[in-house]
Amino acid sequence: MRPPIVIIRHTPIDVDLKMYETFAQLWQSPVTVLAETSFSPERIKCGYRESSPYFRTIILDKELVSLSSYIINHTDSIYIIYGLGQARNLLTILKQYNIIFGIVAERDLSLLSPTFTNRLRKIFHFIRKFRNKQVVSRIKFFLAMGQQGIDCYYKNYNVDKNILFNFMYCEGSDFLGINTSTELHPVKMIYIGRFDYIIKGLNTLLEAITRVKGNYSLDLVGGYGKNRKEVLENISHLPYVNYIGIWNNTEIVEKLNKYDVIIVPSNLDGWNLHCNMAIKAGIAAITTDGAVSDELISACGNGLVIPAGDIPAMTKALQKIIDKPQLLNIWKNKITKYVDSISNLSVAQYMVDVIEYTVLKTNPNRPKCPWVKE
Repeated sequence: MRPPIVIIRHTPIDVDLKMYETFAQLWQSPVTVLAETSFSPERIKCGYRESSPYFRTIILDKELVSLSSYIINHTDSIYIIYGLGQARNLLTILKQYNIIFGIVAERDLSLLSPTFTNRLRKIFHFIRKFRNKQVVSRIKFFLAMGQQGIDCYYKNYNVDKNILFNFMYCEGSDFLGINTSTELHPVKMIYIGRFDYIIKGLNTLLEAITRVKGNYSLDLVGGYGKNRKEVLENISHLPYVNYIGIWNNTEIVEKLNKYDVIIVPSNLDGWNLHCNMAIKAGIAAITTDGAVSDELISACGNGLVIPAGDIPAMTKALQKIIDKPQLLNIWKNKITKYVDSISNLSVAQYMVDVIEYTVLKTNPNRPKCPWVKE
């Protein structure tokens, strides 16, 4: 029998819920999630739920459970810890009780902060590398979000490449089939996410859309973000751009299927889930290389990847699909052969394979990431 799995996160499992339910069934031993706190009101409003019949979730602040005490009483488990910082905070206990653990983490966005000068960034990086040195030496497996995540932790923290594996947030919806619209005028475009300029790059999209000509519509979905007021003011002057409110998380993929293309203008994402959703919804995508999940679009072929923050490149990409909307159907038709690569089963089995390879040593072959071309 395999050892139990304990997953330590800030909140309960959210976007990965169905994948982890599949993982728990494949693992065939108890899986427990330790969440520091419950979801924010915004997350609850979007339809996220705390519980699952396939694994136990303990919300520590609600159930008054001590994280350190739980670990001490469950030293036989394999721990999956979200974030290098959380593992560092638990290092004393992890060392004392010889806990077997792995990490799941997005790339360290603080190393890319636009507010740092190069000198400050180098100093900050040195301190972070020093503080995490002992943690890194004890990690059994490291699941980094995207190739950019792998590069970040290998180059900046010296994580052993033998234990570094490409990972992603797995959107749990079923594939809806291809939306090969015969009426591509107007081209129906959509943006989903926070109304935020620095992280989400929405200003790049809004500036670019003022420069294009032709028959199109652009809908914006989202309900919060520090640039919300400014965004709503800007689009009030744009006749083909509309704000349509908030969508429930469980409805996004189904509603996306009615569009032709999603625009993901991210600057500094750890992994933007909307590239996953575009594929599940059977539509095209224009994304930046700041999304990290752009690697899905490159591998699938259902759209374009452009440099983050590049207004001329965004303008050119938008104009291209407005002028030649038949490209959208060509891109969409590539999805069918690829979509199984990002299914709940593919990602869950890959996770099982990684733990078997690195910890249990029952898998002699290094697992290959199923959603990228290696």
